[in-house]
Amino acid sequence: MTFLDLVPASIHTIALHVVGLLLLRELLPRAGRIERLALAFPIGGGLFTWVLFLFGWAGVPLGRLTLGAAYLTLVISALAIRWRRTPSYGARSNEHPQGGRRAQVVFWGIWGLLAIAFGALAVGRAYSTWDAIAIWSIKGYGMAQEASLFAGEAWGSHRLSYPLNLPLLIGSYFALDGDPAPGSKLIFSSFFLSLVLFAYVYWRRRKVPFGTGLLGVLFLGSLPIIFDHATSGYANLPFSFYLTAGLLYWIQSLGGRDRGPMLVSGLLLGLSIWTRPEGLYMVGLTAMILAAGSRLHGRADLGWRVWLAPLVLIGGSWGVFATLYGRGGPLSSAPAAAIREILNAQFHVESVYLIFRFLGRTFLDLDTWGLLVPAVVLSILVGGRWRRLGRERTLQLELLAVASMGVILAGIYYLISFVGNLEYYLSTGVDRLFLPVGVLAVLWSVHLTFGRPSKPQQQGKEVEPG
Repeated sequence: MTFLDLVPASIHTIALHVVGLLLLRELLPRAGRIERLALAFPIGGGLFTWVLFLFGWAGVPLGRLTLGAAYLTLVISALAIRWRRTPSYGARSNEHPQGGRRAQVVFWGIWGLLAIAFGALAVGRAYSTWDAIAIWSIKGYGMAQEASLFAGEAWGSHRLSYPLNLPLLIGSYFALDGDPAPGSKLIFSSFFLSLVLFAYVYWRRRKVPFGTGLLGVLFLGSLPIIFDHATSGYANLPFSFYLTAGLLYWIQSLGGRDRGPMLVSGLLLGLSIWTRPEGLYMVGLTAMILAAGSRLHGRADLGWRVWLAPLVLIGGSWGVFATLYGRGGPLSSAPAAAIREILNAQFHVESVYLIFRFLGRTFLDLDTWGLLVPAVVLSILVGGRWRRLGRERTLQLELLAVASMGVILAGIYYLISFVGNLEYYLSTGVDRLFLPVGVLAVLWSVHLTFGRPSKPQQQGKEVEPG
């Protein structure tokens, strides 16, 4: 491999960022540059593969011309949104580092070095783990080599039952130049950088001090499982970003007049369904729980139509395709099997014990989660901000999201115990599947301990906290 082998992949990666930035400029006109940059690659890349999916489903060969057509479709969409966009309300968010231009140069310099370092580590590791090889890269390469979406039936594992976001994204790099480096590994370092940038923006919005926010980003990014996923080929880090950011934007947008965050939330959550099969369960059940919790506060205007439109369009199109061409998996048959056995008084109590034993062992494992559990517990106890939790709706809904996701994922494993070897599934994936729970727990605990209350809404306009 030479440096020149990475040039086409780097251009492709930058182009996906640019497309995402064009869309976000219209969807989130009040967002700052850092916020848009945090969302650019996940939204640009996710929508790019969804457009490729629609082309492929229609029988269009997945070649270079199709890649260009997908880019053109997204650029035209951004222009159409700009033409149709209504004025936004309130001031732009203040997310910049304190200390003037010099501090900003240092800030962007650090992120630039991180991008180079993690990109090099990701490419250097290549595709070295069985899950990444069997599901993502081989399937993506196969679809690109045969120029057909339906080649995924024969290449890799799970046939056409698994969402195709990452396989198509990897396949686009192969279609471009054969992916010799492999430059497609830049996908995973890009999602890592998006996650830590989003954490910084999220904490700044919640008025976490600048220095504390940077320390929080350092802690989050250095957790062993997140650091590992930044350079490996698993889908869990992209899925965690989509799910976590989507839920937090939904919570942020409640009660406000600006529908941009609600629309972005729907996009992100739809892309989570497009990334992993658990997305449908996680999004549907967590959203219902959060909606119920929000209504307890008298918030009737949830913006369902704005939120549901992109979610149903993206997630629903994949659901129809998977129903027509997929072969199903443990999750598809587990609910019916569980109902039958429970009606026969077979409750699988031993499975509940096994699930919680694995969870306890996983989250306390220093090689997997590092100091996450003691750090979160100590930050809450030392901070002593529990009175805020009793007053602030946002903190309550964020905690509800953490608890809901944990219970839903444990419930998914409980359902799997009725149709498969539970211990096998736990031992091979429980740490990765609970990644969004850990990420959201860190974001919430720093917000609770170091953040300050948000400004109230004034004159019907949503005011972004600094």
